[in-house]
Amino acid sequence: MMVSSVGTREVFSVESTASGQSPTDEKKNKKGLQVLLNKKVALVLGALLLTATVATSLLAVHFTSQPDNTRSENQVRTEAAAAGVAAPSPRSKHSYSPPIVPLSLTHRRINNWQAFIKEYKRGEQTSPLSSSSAVVRNDQHQLPSPLEAEDLRLPTSITPLHYELHVQPFIHGDRNILGSVLIELSVEEATDNITLHINDIITKNETITVTPGNSTEESVTITQHLYDHRRQFYIAKLDRPLVAGQTYYLYIEYQGYLNDQLAGFYRSTYTDSDGNDRYIAVTHFEPTDARRAFPCFDEPAMKARFKIFITRETAMTSISNMPLNDTTSGEAGWEVDEFEETVLVSTYLVAFAVTDFTHTDSDENDHVHFRIWAREDAIDQTQYATECGPAVLTYYETYFGVPFPLPKQDMIAIPDFAAGAMENWGLITYRETALLYDDELSSARNKERVARVIAHELAHQWFGNLVTLEWWNDLWLNEGFASYVEILGTDEISPDWQIETLFVTENLQSVMELDSLESSHPISVPVGDPDEINQLFDGISYDKGASIIRMMNYFLTEDTFRKGITNYLTELAFSNAVQDDLWAYLTYAAEEDDTLPQDITVKMIMDTWTLQMGYPVITVTRTQEGTSATLTQERFLSVETERRYKADEYRWWVPITYTTQDNPDFDATHAEDWIKDTEAQITLTDALPASDKWVIFNLQQTGYYRVNYDENNWGLLVQQLEADHTVIHVASRSQLIDDALDLARAGKLSYSTALNVNSYLSNEIEYFPWASAMDNLGYMEGMFSRRGGYGSLRKYLLSLLEPLYNSVGFDDPKDDPQLDHYKRTLATSWVCQLNLKDCVDRSVVLYQEWMNDPNAGTITPNQKSTVYCTGIAEGGEAEWNFAWNQYLTTNLGTERDLILSALGCTKEIWILSRYLEMSITEGSGIRRQDASRSIDAVARNDLGRDLAWNFIRENWNEMSEYLGTFTSMGDLVLYVSSDFNTPEEKHQLELFKEQHLEDLGSATFAVDQAIEGTENNIAWMENYYDVFTSKQTRGTVIIITIIMVEAVMVIVACCAGLGLTLSYFTFGSHRFPHHNNNNNNNNKQVTPTDGNSSEGQGVGRGVDSKQRVLVVTAHPDDEVMFFGPTILHYTQHANTTLYLLCLSNGNYYGDGGVRSQELLSSCSMLGVARENVLQYRCDQLPDHPSVSWPTPTTASLINHYIHALDIDVVITFDRWGVSGHINHIATHTALQHLMEQRLLPQGCEVYQLESVSVLRKYLSFLDVPLTYVLSTCVFTLNTKQWSILQRAMRQHKSQMLWFRYIYSYFSRYLLINTLAPITHKH
Repeated sequence: MMVSSVGTREVFSVESTASGQSPTDEKKNKKGLQVLLNKKVALVLGALLLTATVATSLLAVHFTSQPDNTRSENQVRTEAAAAGVAAPSPRSKHSYSPPIVPLSLTHRRINNWQAFIKEYKRGEQTSPLSSSSAVVRNDQHQLPSPLEAEDLRLPTSITPLHYELHVQPFIHGDRNILGSVLIELSVEEATDNITLHINDIITKNETITVTPGNSTEESVTITQHLYDHRRQFYIAKLDRPLVAGQTYYLYIEYQGYLNDQLAGFYRSTYTDSDGNDRYIAVTHFEPTDARRAFPCFDEPAMKARFKIFITRETAMTSISNMPLNDTTSGEAGWEVDEFEETVLVSTYLVAFAVTDFTHTDSDENDHVHFRIWAREDAIDQTQYATECGPAVLTYYETYFGVPFPLPKQDMIAIPDFAAGAMENWGLITYRETALLYDDELSSARNKERVARVIAHELAHQWFGNLVTLEWWNDLWLNEGFASYVEILGTDEISPDWQIETLFVTENLQSVMELDSLESSHPISVPVGDPDEINQLFDGISYDKGASIIRMMNYFLTEDTFRKGITNYLTELAFSNAVQDDLWAYLTYAAEEDDTLPQDITVKMIMDTWTLQMGYPVITVTRTQEGTSATLTQERFLSVETERRYKADEYRWWVPITYTTQDNPDFDATHAEDWIKDTEAQITLTDALPASDKWVIFNLQQTGYYRVNYDENNWGLLVQQLEADHTVIHVASRSQLIDDALDLARAGKLSYSTALNVNSYLSNEIEYFPWASAMDNLGYMEGMFSRRGGYGSLRKYLLSLLEPLYNSVGFDDPKDDPQLDHYKRTLATSWVCQLNLKDCVDRSVVLYQEWMNDPNAGTITPNQKSTVYCTGIAEGGEAEWNFAWNQYLTTNLGTERDLILSALGCTKEIWILSRYLEMSITEGSGIRRQDASRSIDAVARNDLGRDLAWNFIRENWNEMSEYLGTFTSMGDLVLYVSSDFNTPEEKHQLELFKEQHLEDLGSATFAVDQAIEGTENNIAWMENYYDVFTSKQTRGTVIIITIIMVEAVMVIVACCAGLGLTLSYFTFGSHRFPHHNNNNNNNNKQVTPTDGNSSEGQGVGRGVDSKQRVLVVTAHPDDEVMFFGPTILHYTQHANTTLYLLCLSNGNYYGDGGVRSQELLSSCSMLGVARENVLQYRCDQLPDHPSVSWPTPTTASLINHYIHALDIDVVITFDRWGVSGHINHIATHTALQHLMEQRLLPQGCEVYQLESVSVLRKYLSFLDVPLTYVLSTCVFTLNTKQWSILQRAMRQHKSQMLWFRYIYSYFSRYLLINTLAPITHKH
């Protein structure tokens, strides 16, 4: 990485490879630049001490003769330090986004698609599946089902015609459900049993009867009642076969339970304004939970009519799919509500609720009565939904040409609701945040979410309810269509939002990230059991489904598309369909309108997009003249591995659209050319302008594919963007940025080209290109966040974002356009995260004003996510507790979501740990539906990621049981692992999978996806991190390191008489697995002054250098007081800033602690300002040695401060310390982990204190002579010696011994660098 100044902006640049050539290939082509010293070489060097000087010289000559194409590390460190943080607190990488945020702000692309899907039903369930379609080889992707799919399906010999259902929930009693169901059955084939679904239901077998519909037929006797728990079947064995063509009536009385799993018929709780707990009962049946509420034929194709009776307490109200028909008195205190009979409907769309809610009404639509239901305290938040609902429904009736078939539409906001919303016919249920909106308190994003979710669920009234999928493998017919049509509905009511372009940047581009994995799955997937079905509610079904339908709309044209859809809905109304039915109707319309080539059907095209996973990248290679081009298709993978399928196994029908610089027309979105699924490439002859004019393909990203160009065309596009970017459509600008950065990430384009595409952004005023750019750069930020190169990346990001921040401002006028709010939120969230002082200071001030007066309203709705997170991050326990109290008392669901996310921003480790525990603790205040939000909030925090991962691993079974079916456990793994990029983290994931293989359930595929994502991140780091950060060849720094060690040991020898010495070693070369620091840094060494000198050199720096020193201690009263003079001896110049990191037990040294005075004395001795003292309760870290081993969180904490404070020097103490406390072990093991993983920044020096006299004493245990001259000696202790040494350390731990552990760059052996004998006395 090189940072160079261009004008007033900093440009983040790299030494580029050729277009399409990966850095790995480039490094293979370099000759003589690197010599890798392996373990054998290290052992030889250790054994041949007498030849060390000669070997050093020879190696130095060899390596320093290589060309130096990089800048010095001193230059880079100086520039990086200029962008470093100054506050004595770690940087928080927590997302500052609102509950539903611009996906580009989440900074985790692998999770971005999950963030949007949470807006809709089944948002928490995301896992990759695959198809057994003949189009794709799927031997590696077939779903492992314990039973064949057909075995899990109900027999087709009987179908239901009608249900009469009676339910009585005891909401305020024992939570039982008393029910009965009378089902009219049609016998299609003779059968001697009746099989249907039940789950968590107790049937009263003595009440179950089978009655013939024909009064002349003999009665039927049930001979045996069976229950197949695995398949959730109730089976009634009969004394004789039922007659085909006849009808029968099955009557069952049963008892159920109002569960707390948010599935089936369950109880929800809320607290009213007077502080009273209130209870309601509601249903959620999709996909397979109607069987929890009543015995039924719980498959979507088994539609029937329903007559529903609900017995309720007189003080409550019940609603269901149809209008209320009658109410009669029941037992004392109870009434019975009878509802009109439904139309033909699938069981998963049946719904009822018993509540004490109130409602608002609308008759805007002249034949559909709208009611919006909510808690009485929240009813004033329903106004926006009351306006949106009727307007969108009326638009859909016109668009589809099919009237809404029901007389009323209820929408209800449920306090406890697993999904975003559920499209039950006539009674749509919502999470509160998806339906309620407060014009004064809710953000612009909240408003968009409410509009889009309403539009989505109302679209289902046609796609899903009127025409229903035959089986769940075609779930995308429901969700993909609703996700696309919601764009149309939202655009109808708010055209200024540019919702289709928003879909491109935040949904289409996001799901392409998921679909570029080898573990993706086709849209149409064979499934059987409920776990498999639940896994289909993911980004592929929703966003990819919507994307290919959008593509189909464009290549068919809008008129043809609408004609086909209208015919499909009209002809198949109240029945079921498979995707081939839809293709047939659209093909017929296309033939009528002549919008497809001859002999081409929609099925031929769309099967290539629904029956195989992934998507293509189209590579456009123009001729030298430029007028012709070859277009090649191949599957796009984010990382191509040896396991990937061969490219020729994947082919698509690809619609080709393009425009040129000569005559730019970005509305020419109807495909004029095609690449067939039988073609790897096509040639466009004499169709393009000359080579000095650009071309752009896939206009407005209407096609679901990426486009790569030759180097010349990329250069022309960059020139156009810099000269006048408005010539290119805003959606295509967003597309160019997204394609370029993803192609670079995949090794198909040089990063220098990709970043050049970004270079025009300082002139960009539209939100969408910024969203695409920061979404992609967020991936890099996640990869760099714990690495030494982060400082320069931060500087580059700020150089991009500061002008945007300055242009949009921090203040957020309410009347600004919607997209201006989004742009400002993006800018402020990013720059605050990057610790821009103006943003941080203003956020902290606003947060303090909020604390002083919670009702003042000084924080505008769109500022809340940034201000809340920053205020909590920069504060302490008081700030956290204040926000928590606001969470408990607010009446606004979106406000609760904001606060839950912000609570994870704290830098207090113990608070993060407590917050994790609260997420799965009944009665803590966090609803079960929100547990994943809390855990995700902690995982997004740099200090919390390891905490969250350890918490998930240690509490997996408890979490699975507590969270139940409504939170995908796999998502939690995906949240926490999205930035994993080391082999150790990959190993942890693999070990986790192995340990929980039998109980992962529906999370299995998500865990596999997390492993693949980590593999891809590792590959990216191996391929590209060096490109951004390499400063010199590996061999040069190895030699310089050897020279430094020798020089240091000579200097230490001069100071041997001091008794106590400051040992030195540097981690510069250990920081990066593939490169070393620049040799210009070879003068870093200890240069002590004599005791009479008036000025000191400072540790590792000249007197003019500014340095930051971090002293890590467990017992400051002993260690700092004892070694204080020694520390000061090496840091006594004016440019040194000291920080003290105290890892103690409890509040041992805190204000009022039993040794607080000792801490203050230590600070006074070292001259450490009180605000520079950082204290953590080491015993509360989950990986403390008293809890588990080793200590990744302690290591993360120390490393975080080193990076956040831009620390140059770390001083620590020996493994056993003065007291031998276990905290010393935690600190020591943490540093050992950082050393082994090479995680410290380049140039960071670590010093450790030791006693020469005690060292001699301990070496005597190893039978080492006692006559010494200090020199360089590297040797390996054998097992016996190590055991003796450990025993000696324990016996003499109070005498201040420190043995250095050095994980040598050229050897992974554990080495000790210490005193060496030159003579032996026999």
